Amino acid sequence: MNSMASFANVRYPRCLLGLSALILSWFFFSYQGLVSAIEIWTISEIFQHCFFVIPGSLYLIYLQRQALAGYAISPSYWAIPFILGQIIVYVVGVAGDIQLLMHVALFSLLPTLIWFSVGNQAAWKIVFPLCFMLFSIPIGEELIPWLQEITADISVYFLSLTGVPLFRSGLYIEIPEGRFLVAEACSGISFFIASIVIGNLYAYMNLHSPIRRVLFVLLSIVYPIIANAIRVYGIILTGHLTDMQHAVGADHLIYGWFFFAIVIISLVLLGELFRRGDIQPQTTIMTTQQQPEYSMIPVIGMVVVLLLGVVWSINVANPLPSPTAKLVVPVNYTSAINSSLTVTPWQPDFKNEASQNKQILSADGLDFELFQVAYSAEEGELVGFQNKLYEQDRWTLVEASTLDFDNGLSVVKHEIISMRSEQRDVYFAYWFDGLFYTSKTKVKLAQTFALLLHQPGEMRMLALSVEPSTSTQVIRQQKALIQSVFADFAQNAQQLDNIDNQVERVY
Repeated sequence: MNSMASFANVRYPRCLLGLSALILSWFFFSYQGLVSAIEIWTISEIFQHCFFVIPGSLYLIYLQRQALAGYAISPSYWAIPFILGQIIVYVVGVAGDIQLLMHVALFSLLPTLIWFSVGNQAAWKIVFPLCFMLFSIPIGEELIPWLQEITADISVYFLSLTGVPLFRSGLYIEIPEGRFLVAEACSGISFFIASIVIGNLYAYMNLHSPIRRVLFVLLSIVYPIIANAIRVYGIILTGHLTDMQHAVGADHLIYGWFFFAIVIISLVLLGELFRRGDIQPQTTIMTTQQQPEYSMIPVIGMVVVLLLGVVWSINVANPLPSPTAKLVVPVNYTSAINSSLTVTPWQPDFKNEASQNKQILSADGLDFELFQVAYSAEEGELVGFQNKLYEQDRWTLVEASTLDFDNGLSVVKHEIISMRSEQRDVYFAYWFDGLFYTSKTKVKLAQTFALLLHQPGEMRMLALSVEPSTSTQVIRQQKALIQSVFADFAQNAQQLDNIDNQVERVY
């Protein structure tokens, strides 16, 4: 009891004061990233649980307050290298408007600052609540295509077992009664992420054996994938048995939410099975004979570092203007007569762009669709999850590959198919600083480093769409067309880049 009184009366006020100063500095430092993260939490139902993660983590830390009283609370210098690395990663994310880097850095920085403030021993005692804060990172949408594929694979397997005749084309599953698309909403990403979060929280609060905890977390990863595939299988089977009278339209969504509740409840019930025979180890509250006085000097130094980080991030967040981003790169081809080459229009969906243009052109008897979009570094982001090469409620990806040419040009090829079984081949590449890129990561890093050096950050994308052909001659003509169009675009875009470079010299 004396130790508890000493902790509360001597070290708590200093530690809480230092921790409050660090959290306030963290808030100012990461304000831009926090705003973008909250926007994602708000508009995406996949990440709305993130609002409760940090408050929940702080509550879990509060529950450990008596246990923490027995540890020597003092700043840990072991955390400093991690903090400096996270600050650098965050500023790089701000410079390149890479939200993933910003969010990873800021939500890992907060627990690291708490570690720095309370010391190694106390931080280890609350290691799960600190790590649990990482679930605030709005990440996971990258798994949607993979989850769509595996959901389609498993549901097709179950349909085959039950004798339902079907034909699969990409993510489309066609039965005699109708056609189903395993769309993004059917990927089960919400089930998947929510299950992992709940699984980790349940394992921490209710299980004590490390092996049981690990096994339950693994179950919370696998279980929603299988359950979602069964849900899709059930929807298609219901449509087959009722001649499409049920499991389509609004009741499709109702079944989804109802099934989601069953998945979460059954996961908790499975957790109760894991609790059987799980013996809670006897714990003792540590006591320390001498409690060192909490030093505020390291905390003040870290607050200064974070404030300097604020100045740095503000500096890199003001890139040079890109006046040519509002200009469309001219292309010298004849306009085609067709208003659309397919009944289902191919229309990319890009947000907050500086300029975009879509044309239907003709060259040597071949009609093709050409789309280009440009982004300045001042606002908007070309490489982002919000931008789509095609409307995913109309088209689905069949296969992605890379096409290489003898002159060194490489473009990405997407084979897509519509619900009407229309097929298109889309060839695209990113243009930055006089070069074409096929990798989102590489072009984004190139732009980021340019912005850190206070150079123009204008980025473009060129996409060309043609109808697939089995004719060797037509395929040869299409490859020659692609090579010619991208070469012409590069020549004309380079002239616009030169204008941006002149603007840079003026500034």
